[in-house]
Amino acid sequence: ADATAWADGLWKAFIGPLEAGGPFTLTAEGPSSAKSDNVMAGEVWLCSGQSNMNWPLSGIPSGKDEIAKADFPLLRTFLIQPQLSVNPELSFRSGSWTVCTLETAKNFSAVSFFFGRELQQKLNRPVGVINSSWGGTNIQAWSCIDTLKDLPFKNTLIEEFNVAEKESKNPNHAREYEESLEKWFQENDPGSSASGSWAAENLDLKDWTKISVPVDPAKSSVPNGVLWLRRTFTVPEGWTGKQAEMLLGCLDIADWNFVYINGKQIGSYYNREMSNLYKVPAGVLKTGENTIARRVVGFGHAGFKGKAEHLWIRPKGAPDAQTVSLAGDWYYREGIIKEKFKTPIPADTKPHQNTPGVLFNGMISPIIPAVFKGCIWYQGEANGAPGEGVRYATYLKNMISDWRKRFGYDFPFGIIQLPNFNPVSKVPVEDRGWNGSWVDVRESQLEAARTLPDVGCIATIDIGEAGNIHPARKLEVGQRLAGWAMSQVYGTKAEFSGPVYDSMKIEGGNIRISFKHVGDGLMSKDGSSLKWFAICGEDKKFVFAQAKIDGDTVVVSSPEIAKPFAVRYAWVQNPDPVNFYNKNGLPAVPFKTDK
Repeated sequence: ADATAWADGLWKAFIGPLEAGGPFTLTAEGPSSAKSDNVMAGEVWLCSGQSNMNWPLSGIPSGKDEIAKADFPLLRTFLIQPQLSVNPELSFRSGSWTVCTLETAKNFSAVSFFFGRELQQKLNRPVGVINSSWGGTNIQAWSCIDTLKDLPFKNTLIEEFNVAEKESKNPNHAREYEESLEKWFQENDPGSSASGSWAAENLDLKDWTKISVPVDPAKSSVPNGVLWLRRTFTVPEGWTGKQAEMLLGCLDIADWNFVYINGKQIGSYYNREMSNLYKVPAGVLKTGENTIARRVVGFGHAGFKGKAEHLWIRPKGAPDAQTVSLAGDWYYREGIIKEKFKTPIPADTKPHQNTPGVLFNGMISPIIPAVFKGCIWYQGEANGAPGEGVRYATYLKNMISDWRKRFGYDFPFGIIQLPNFNPVSKVPVEDRGWNGSWVDVRESQLEAARTLPDVGCIATIDIGEAGNIHPARKLEVGQRLAGWAMSQVYGTKAEFSGPVYDSMKIEGGNIRISFKHVGDGLMSKDGSSLKWFAICGEDKKFVFAQAKIDGDTVVVSSPEIAKPFAVRYAWVQNPDPVNFYNKNGLPAVPFKTDK
């Protein structure tokens, strides 16, 4: 294929169509030449979202066994490094295709690995997965800022729009904000004193409180303000001079958190309830005892949520055997409570990974105009604040439509519906508020699939974990996504979804529910009565209901409700366990019959 460069030096060539297979050699010839070997032709999928899409195969309990047998030369990944920008970018800082081997599989996104492996084995052709994801990010960051300004609730984003605009006009804006923030800490927080920082390598901890991490947040409540946490850990010989990576579990509530090792700041995040992976530069660690400190702002609890395996440090790229655990004894101390701030903490005017448009600009725009078969999307946790879940449907439909327009074709789009999370619910229905926020996100995700063509929504309401926002069962996620793709994209027409609400009919004191995706029939997975159905009268006061399968329908009732009005199913943050499935082994999608 021939191509002529435009005035700006860019050029584009179209090759093919090619038959699936390879390897091929790709050569570009001109004033200078370039060659790439071991090129395959096959199926390419874009995998995007936040940390559950980004979570590595090495980070799940079954990962070690999966990696030990992950010799799949026809499965490849392209990992796009985190990159935010206030203007659309044309290229990435770095990146290349990586073949799946026993050595490289650990760095694959777990979801994209299981999804890609299923497709590769079913299609018997090469599969490539492009991983463009970033933990703790909201959907506004992945959307083009111009489209967000046209939404009906754009006023809620005006302050964030201004952040991006300031940054684009002043390249020093981010540095100036960081300087103003650190000045505030030094003037307000005793732990941030330039002459006696609590991040220092050596510090007397006699006024500090010991805490075992991870901890139940309910057992470690502290007032809002600035909190410091510290611990020591031992580095084996051989780490000195190497880069390292460190995973720190979720803080319960944190607006800012800054991390230091041996007195040197190695990272900071504006993030809520997310485990963060930090890069430790070469030369920071030393053989023997090392100190880690964490300065947190806007906290509610002193400790880390989640599991002990989400707290560790190891040399970059090292095997699991070299991991040093950071769970166990930590110490914490209050710096200053919010009521004693001399001045308000400076507003966050530095663009961060949740500033509208910055991840579209930095991590999606450079892909355009690549051609891929479809996209899978695992995101929504960061849009779980009260009110956000209701708006999420508009955000999601806007983003999908805009991406399709910019790439120039209506590619299939698979949505992973948020799983169950947080303590098991004790009420029949959770509406709005922090405990009900994910309910609205799930409904919005299903709404996008209902209203846009070639969009699927995959339920995971049965494979989450109460105490882990990064549930381990990524295999089922990948398999269910691949089932949707094989059925709806590749045309096998096999059942890919659990029961989805279709319609209701009031029959005296009962409500009869009809479903789509009945598959081979409805069933109770454990043989007991169906759980998590709720019913109400016109007063909208829901109670737990009796629910019985009747052919391809479910009949719902309660002796407390003489004149039923509506039914909801699994309409809580964590309905564990659910047992309503079809006989294809797929869980029913949470639903409500009222609008």
